[in-house]
Amino acid sequence: MLPLFASTKLAVTSIFCENIKDVKIKIKSIIRIKSTINEFHYYITSIF
Repeated sequence: MLPLFASTKLAVTSIFCENIKDVKIKIKSIIRIKSTINEFHYYITSIF
């Protein structure tokens, strides 16, 4: 019973860690996109 619990806990922990990595990557890409949009907006406003 205990090994099953331990392996289940390990699986859940690894899945959770992978999800955290994905979230961090998504947040980084969102921040990058936002900064790119800001630069683009600044570029357009500086032209006109």
